Amino acid sequence: MKRILIADDDSTHVETVSQALSGVGYEVKTAADGRTAQSLFEAEKFDLLIVDVILPVMTGAELVQLIRMTEKGKTVPVLMTTGLFKSPGEKTHAIERYRISGYLTKPFPTDELLSTVSGLIGGGVKTEKPGTVSGEIAGIINGTTTSKLLTYVHQNRVTGILQLEQGDYYRKIYMMGGFPVYAASNISGEVLGRHLVAIGLISHADYERSIETMTRTARRQGDVLIEMGVITSDDLYEALRSHIREKILNAFGWNTGHYILRRTDAEFGNIEVFEYDINDIMLTGIRRFYTADILLPELKRLTSLRLMKADKSDTVISRLSLMPAEKMTLDAVDGKLTLGEILDRRKDRLLSALQSIYALLLLGVLRIHIPDRTGTAKTSSSLPPRSEGHVAAEQARLEQMVRDQTATLRKDFQSQLEQMDQRPAESAKAPVKSKLAASIHSRFVDVMKKNLFDVLGVSASSREVEISAAYQREASKYPPFSLPRDIEPEARQEAEEAFARVQLARDTLLDPERCKQYLAELHALEGRTNPPPAVHANETERWFAKGRDLLEQKRYMAAGEAFQKAFELNTSELESYAFWAWTQYLENRESRPPLLCRQVTDMIDGVLRDQPGSEAANLMRAEIALDNGEPETARIWIQAAMQTNPSSAWARELLKRIGQLGS
Repeated sequence: MKRILIADDDSTHVETVSQALSGVGYEVKTAADGRTAQSLFEAEKFDLLIVDVILPVMTGAELVQLIRMTEKGKTVPVLMTTGLFKSPGEKTHAIERYRISGYLTKPFPTDELLSTVSGLIGGGVKTEKPGTVSGEIAGIINGTTTSKLLTYVHQNRVTGILQLEQGDYYRKIYMMGGFPVYAASNISGEVLGRHLVAIGLISHADYERSIETMTRTARRQGDVLIEMGVITSDDLYEALRSHIREKILNAFGWNTGHYILRRTDAEFGNIEVFEYDINDIMLTGIRRFYTADILLPELKRLTSLRLMKADKSDTVISRLSLMPAEKMTLDAVDGKLTLGEILDRRKDRLLSALQSIYALLLLGVLRIHIPDRTGTAKTSSSLPPRSEGHVAAEQARLEQMVRDQTATLRKDFQSQLEQMDQRPAESAKAPVKSKLAASIHSRFVDVMKKNLFDVLGVSASSREVEISAAYQREASKYPPFSLPRDIEPEARQEAEEAFARVQLARDTLLDPERCKQYLAELHALEGRTNPPPAVHANETERWFAKGRDLLEQKRYMAAGEAFQKAFELNTSELESYAFWAWTQYLENRESRPPLLCRQVTDMIDGVLRDQPGSEAANLMRAEIALDNGEPETARIWIQAAMQTNPSSAWARELLKRIGQLGS
């Protein structure tokens, strides 16, 4: 029987993972801190380690470093897990530095865990509980479960339903492309009528009259209230939007029960889909429901580690509606202070500091610096990675700080709730969206719910140049670098995320190994392949000639559309594809946005891979090199073009330009 050691201090998570592994025939042992895990590993034989990144006493990274220094630990497979924070380069760093075999983000589907473990060490018997679905995640709710689940859903762009259950009561949060869009519950206090009374849109008497009519006619309450003349249809829409937002936020208040997350859009047909900012939902939910007592177990194990701003976090920060105290906490993060030191400096506003740091960790604005002691650990596991006494003292100091301020923290929390309750209309009213923002949102929703083949409109049999062309077509729809400066922040974020998914589609489908793996995942999840789109083949020459004519007139946008049409009619005509790319470069030649330049050169290089002797493509690359101040590189491209056409006028013109640069 294969033996597995789990090192994790999250007892709920450990119980779930242990049961899943034991249920398929593995023997499991657990340790709640790094030192205990190290002792168990030294005393017994294990075939696999599952190690959380953050552990008491020593971090998971330090534990793995010490294990790798032992003879039997050099080759043992290790799975790393993380749940609280995400660092962009963390996965790559861990794989390279500690020879990690896999990296899972909590919460993860049981079938993903079992498949990964089986692939690493074999063994185990595949079993499925009745009613379970591949990719489904289930578990027990504790104080901060909702925030972690919403973070997981958002980062993995999940479309599905998160259901929380407490006895006979349930809440459902509908997610589309990683964003909450609707919520439902069977809790009597969360009906629409009571919300309308709470926000002052109708009186209690109006509510009672509408209930009587609903009982008699079996009609919906909103329709009844409109007919009564109490509210308008616009009032109803805005109130319904704020009502759904409240239902989503109230899920943060559940800290017992069970949850299940299902990837599906089967139940989305009959609901009104709304838009909610995940940053607003996360910050508001944590402010409203997470007290210092709830956050202390999550954060105290990090107190001796340095807190840093994540790479490229400025974009996210600009979209956050932080309160003054939260901004001060964020300003205190300089990469040198530990979490404990920052909280000590902000002890005058300790509740706000705890809430904001936890929220910003989940949102990816902040990250924890994991110390790398590979170079300093010289001999054996007897060398302590960190002072256990120092770690314990830091945690005790934070616990004492919270105890000393119990009365103040309760008062601050109550005051915070009262301030939030005084602004219901501000939260309930949806901002007026520009037409451009609405179009971007429609595009975003469409891209996020498609698989990567459908995102580009290609099939598994499409050639590299067809994939590149499809990418260029899709990437030209609301690219982030072309948006006006005053576009709504939410629209800019959605444009960036849709653009990133289009890029992911291109990178995945152009890489044979990644494409093969993705196809296998699609077969498993969908049981189908994407049919190739229809291919047209007529009038190519006419459109190409029209493009050249428009290019001579310097009507670059129209020329690009003509070349694109020519290529789409005959995808074997790569010269049309090259000129399509070239027109985009010429149109933006003065500003030369880096991202656009990379796209253009990728397109031209795609042509050269299939047709290395293409005169036009080689000379286009030569011109780009000259624009970048690289005459010698340009000369190489010109020579390649002249091997095809020694009398090329374009090539001679470029050589003359190089000579002028030299003189």
